[in-house]
Amino acid sequence: MSLRDPNPEDTKVDETGDLKVEMKFAAAGEHKDPDPEDNSSIDKDVNDDPSKCPPDLSGTKTSCLQAEAYSEEDKRRILSSLQNEQSVREIDNLINQLRTFPSSSDNKKSSKRSKILFSVALILLAIAAGTIAIVLGLTLTNGNKNDNDPTGATGPLTTPGNDTTINETSNPNNNSSIDDTPATLVWDQVGRDLSGTLCTEFACINTQHRFGASVSLSGDGKLVAVGSGERGIPDRYQELPEDPYDSAFVSTFEYVDDSAWVSLPVPGDSSSGFYKSVALSENGRVLAVGSPVKQGVGEVNVYRLVGEGPDKGWEPMGDTILGVTEPPQDDDFEPYYPRDGLFGWAVSLSSDGSILAVGAPEYFAYDYNETTGDYTAVQGQATVYSYESDIQSWVQMGDGLNDGSNGDVLDKLGWALQLSGDGLSLVVSAPASEWPNDESGVVFVMKYENNTWSQFGQAIAGDGRHFTFGKAVAISRDGMTVAASSPEDFASADGNGFARIYRYFSQSGDWAQLGQRIVGSLYRSKFGTSIALSGDGNQVVIGAPGTAGYGFGHVHVYELDGGSWVQLGNSILGETPGYAVAVSTYGTTVAVGDHSDDRESGQVRVFRLQELGPDEPPPETLPPSIPIRTYDFSTTEINDLPDERLTSIPTEVGSLTRLTRISLNETYLTGTIPTDWSQLSLLQELDLSDNSLSSTIPSELGLLTSLTRLSLATNSLIGSIPTDLGLLTALTELDLGWNDLSGALPSEFGNLKALNRLSLRDDSLTGSIPTELFLLTALTEVDFDYNSFKNFPSEVGLLSALTNLGIENNSLEGTLPSEVGLLLQLTRLDLVGNSLNGTLPSELGLMTALNGIYVYDMSFSGSIPSELGLLQTMQWLYLYNNSFTGTVPTSVCMLALTRLDACYVDEGEVSVPDNCPCGLP
Repeated sequence: MSLRDPNPEDTKVDETGDLKVEMKFAAAGEHKDPDPEDNSSIDKDVNDDPSKCPPDLSGTKTSCLQAEAYSEEDKRRILSSLQNEQSVREIDNLINQLRTFPSSSDNKKSSKRSKILFSVALILLAIAAGTIAIVLGLTLTNGNKNDNDPTGATGPLTTPGNDTTINETSNPNNNSSIDDTPATLVWDQVGRDLSGTLCTEFACINTQHRFGASVSLSGDGKLVAVGSGERGIPDRYQELPEDPYDSAFVSTFEYVDDSAWVSLPVPGDSSSGFYKSVALSENGRVLAVGSPVKQGVGEVNVYRLVGEGPDKGWEPMGDTILGVTEPPQDDDFEPYYPRDGLFGWAVSLSSDGSILAVGAPEYFAYDYNETTGDYTAVQGQATVYSYESDIQSWVQMGDGLNDGSNGDVLDKLGWALQLSGDGLSLVVSAPASEWPNDESGVVFVMKYENNTWSQFGQAIAGDGRHFTFGKAVAISRDGMTVAASSPEDFASADGNGFARIYRYFSQSGDWAQLGQRIVGSLYRSKFGTSIALSGDGNQVVIGAPGTAGYGFGHVHVYELDGGSWVQLGNSILGETPGYAVAVSTYGTTVAVGDHSDDRESGQVRVFRLQELGPDEPPPETLPPSIPIRTYDFSTTEINDLPDERLTSIPTEVGSLTRLTRISLNETYLTGTIPTDWSQLSLLQELDLSDNSLSSTIPSELGLLTSLTRLSLATNSLIGSIPTDLGLLTALTELDLGWNDLSGALPSEFGNLKALNRLSLRDDSLTGSIPTELFLLTALTEVDFDYNSFKNFPSEVGLLSALTNLGIENNSLEGTLPSEVGLLLQLTRLDLVGNSLNGTLPSELGLMTALNGIYVYDMSFSGSIPSELGLLQTMQWLYLYNNSFTGTVPTSVCMLALTRLDACYVDEGEVSVPDNCPCGLP
């Protein structure tokens, strides 16, 4: 299908300032990959002979930690986390008893008693601190996203500047003091370097495998795919590779037993064209390989992972998918030198590997318009395929995505792309787009519905010449967050490169910039050459491989914190790291391609986010299924665990009295919301959305008076909204939408003075909207769509900060109050699906931020206000199926000629002047 020609005014996104990237390094001292057999870094006596050790706390015989190794420092660190003096004395006695036992494992009774007493000590310690965190297969973090990657990463435990970590005190006489020094988050390399063929000086002249030109990670971070052969990539899209048949190959590696990377060879011809793009499905079972110069047209091969243990390997999944050559051009055109489309330049897979997207940025064809008789050029294309298991073949989904009507406006479409988790949303870029300026670049998000790909939201464009915006793109698992970058940024003097992240807001139907623009700080660093998003879109990895004059590149990871992007952990350095990057679903494992390292043979390194406290070894744990760490937890965060079905919320969560955040969204929860959370007085965020909870909302949630964010959306909650939620006066965001709630909206919501976002979408609420709600002047977003509210109070004009108002498909009656014209920040007025009547207020002409008015299929009458012509940001005007009379005002016609994408009125009822582009849809 053809993409809609973007409108420059449709994509303007205000910038709140640039985030200058600063190089951050880990704590002093070289950080080396830990050796499983080397425990010298742990300041304890370790017995390396498992046969002489009792089973550890998980029941497995391994190298053991002898009881006598618990020094006074260990004791102080344990005791410093206790608040209960009696428990301190009890633990003190237990540890003293423990230290008097023989360390020899030959004494079985002593060993058994040591184990029992030590376990009891840990349990009493945890209970006294009120910090037991029992999570069945969950991950525990402290202010940062936790992957629960099976690679063993536990995720960060603190957010600097926000939470307090209890650490070992420096005062040996004070066992209860608290060290506020936050733990250090570092990216620690996992296993060895994954290297390409090391070439000699002579061999490098002709090979330059450039292993690491592309990388992809499985969702759990334990499988990595690497593409090679990146020699001669077109610079700024001006030419094809100078040697497209340069030697190239693809490799995959699996991290086995948390100890080593094991190669899983990929079958097929590795001598020509196997380069540029690889993609793994989230489950790691499917691999796509793009070979954009293979067979002269480019091809994509897909493989599935089969077998176990030494028999594990890749086998073809369906036939090879070939690119196409250009169709014959019309004789009226001058001769055109044919070229292949670089089919396979970019590839992406859905989470389960059943849907495949392929980019062909050099695809060129002429599209004939039968109506006008004109030919227009198509420059670049993206195609999506679905695997049909019954015929074991890849079948195209809808038409190819290209620019069939605007010529080279969208040049190099398909240069970068990525599918959402379900494969039904696609972000695709045209970084050499001539719109709105020379090579400014543009990004689209497409959605697949009814066998058709349609544009989702507005086009997102670069704002200057030679921005090449969209050189790299990424999309979140749910398809609602996208990232795009401009590594060259030739429009600026330094050309450092930048990246932007956008989130889709359903109320406005638009993409809006999320946080600030992130800008490289080093001269010509090509910051943004690669980009990757975590599953939820709240972490972004950005590569900057080409730091001119510095001799090294770098990779940064950022996390969304309070509406701003802040760097997470240290910078990852190398020769050209960041030419390709990938991130695991939960954001704690990162793969970095460094294709010019090791004499341009290239290499890939995998890093895992770790927490290093001051002189603090990794904490001990109880059995793996119930990890317990006796620390000052302030967050339990679990998101999108595809292999974890919790069935119910662990009751132990209610004992984590220091929690500030609970996120249990998309964890298959059923049953009820616990009522015994009154002890969580510090809790600031509670997210139980996207589950199957079917109870009423407990009124006890009103006791969580520190809450600033509460989301219970997309469950099956029933009953009325408890009035006690009106006690949550610190709330800034409340989302109860997509449930089966009924009854009236409590007037007590008028107490939520800090509230700026309220969603009750798609519930079954009835009655009148309480006037007290319109005293909440901090509100910026309100979504009441698909309920049965009856009134539209005139007090709505008091919500002067409102930018998004969703009130369509309710039961609104009567007239539209003129006070609605006081909503000067509102961007969209959608009243469809109601029963309003009377005249349209002329005060609508004051709402200069509006980009759309949707009042069709109602009973409005009278004339169309001429003041609507004042709305210079307007793009869509839907007035049809009403009872308007008179003539379409000249001002509205002029607006339609110059600004509007759509102007729909009833031609039979309303007179439309000649040359006025308004009429029936």
